[in-house]
Amino acid sequence: MNRCNGWTLSTLLIALALASLLLVLFAKTLIFTLEASRQTVQLAQLHQSGQFVLGLMQRELRNGNFMAGITNPQSLSSTFAVENDCQSTDDSGSFPADNQRFMLTRTGTVGDASTPDCLNNAINQSDFLQLKRLAGDRTTKSELRHNRVYLAQSVAGAKFVTAASSELNSDDQYWPYLHQIFYIARQYHQGRSVPVLMRKRLVRQQNGQLAMDTDSLLDGVEAMAFEAGFDQDHDGVTDQFTSQLIDPNLNGNDSAAKITQIRFHILLRSVEPDPTYTNHQHYQLGPRRFSAPGDHFRRLQLSSSVTFIN
Repeated sequence: MNRCNGWTLSTLLIALALASLLLVLFAKTLIFTLEASRQTVQLAQLHQSGQFVLGLMQRELRNGNFMAGITNPQSLSSTFAVENDCQSTDDSGSFPADNQRFMLTRTGTVGDASTPDCLNNAINQSDFLQLKRLAGDRTTKSELRHNRVYLAQSVAGAKFVTAASSELNSDDQYWPYLHQIFYIARQYHQGRSVPVLMRKRLVRQQNGQLAMDTDSLLDGVEAMAFEAGFDQDHDGVTDQFTSQLIDPNLNGNDSAAKITQIRFHILLRSVEPDPTYTNHQHYQLGPRRFSAPGDHFRRLQLSSSVTFIN
């Protein structure tokens, strides 16, 4: 009697069906794993970026008013010219000037009349933060660096100098001077527009010319908003918040209200889109409201504050 040792057609069809089912299940599992992995990576990157930008803003704002005991920075004289200086209708720029305000700490909105003229590539209607201060690392004449500006203090007074200045004295104390502006601009990575946290800062170039240099600090910073809290009755409690920080008190002058707190809000966006995710969320950044346009970018909102002891 002849016996057939091969597969019958029905057995083969069942085997193919089972194999197809297993392939479909494997493909779905792989796709789900890839989507979960992309989400995990993007959220981890957003939280890592958040830690960086929160630490940066807290550190800069906390030290933003330090001028080594000088109560009237407006009186400091300087003849330095700065290439592409960040001047505005409310501020003289890197150094004091006659008949112009010299603001140490201020915020504003790009596009307003008080926007520094160096922010020509900043995103319109985004906030900026300007800080002028002395660094906490006092140094001596022999340790002055070529690319820095310093405030020299002596018995006779204080003045701005560089390592090339002729009036340097070994008995003076020298503080590195920082003028920085943080803002948001768009850059293009592989043809895709990415919002980037930028910084302009005062440097001395190799040819000796002072200029505002530009750095890219962090990709994916989509929005910033700042609020200044005022103590109107000097009882140590914040009474009022405003979105425009232009305060004479931070320059050492007396004013009716004292700034006691600065709140800031940051909105981060993933650099790469996720085609499986659509964002329609709304984000309240203090006085501002940002609505995601239904794109494929994940976002993370962060808020913090710095309190001052007046």
